[in-house]
Amino acid sequence: MAITKIHPIKSTLNLAISYIVNGEKTDEQILVSTHKCHQETAHTQFLRTRNDVGTNGIVLARHLIQSFSPGEASPEMAHKIGLELCKKILKGEYEYVLSTHIDKGHIHNHIIFNNVNMVSGKCYQSNKKSYHQIRYQSDKLCKENNLSVIDEFYESYKRKYKT
Repeated sequence: MAITKIHPIKSTLNLAISYIVNGEKTDEQILVSTHKCHQETAHTQFLRTRNDVGTNGIVLARHLIQSFSPGEASPEMAHKIGLELCKKILKGEYEYVLSTHIDKGHIHNHIIFNNVNMVSGKCYQSNKKSYHQIRYQSDKLCKENNLSVIDEFYESYKRKYKT
């Protein structure tokens, strides 16, 4: 079972990325992946993309957390599911840093992705529909990997938000 949360990053993007790639939390950065950026310079690359397309919004990036039940997923499986989730929701159009933390009683993924789409130059629209699409994809990946999902009543939400 994976629980998902997403929130905006409006300042200190470099500190947020530094936190998620911390070697003590990620098995010495073995469980870190990136797309179209490097973890050391991702914050400046995100800002360069914003400047290149002329975006002036206050949200710099989005921080998505995907937490698994204790003992249910291995760190490698959780990281693989995180990569698949990025492919499904970001479609290769956003720079991101993904890290899998193993320092708590539960394994969890942190995904920080640029708020600006590299292809269209538009900002990511975070709302109920986009959140339910994230949750739907996360649940689908959990089922494919024989992990539990939160509840069976989610089917009605999927219909409501047309995920």
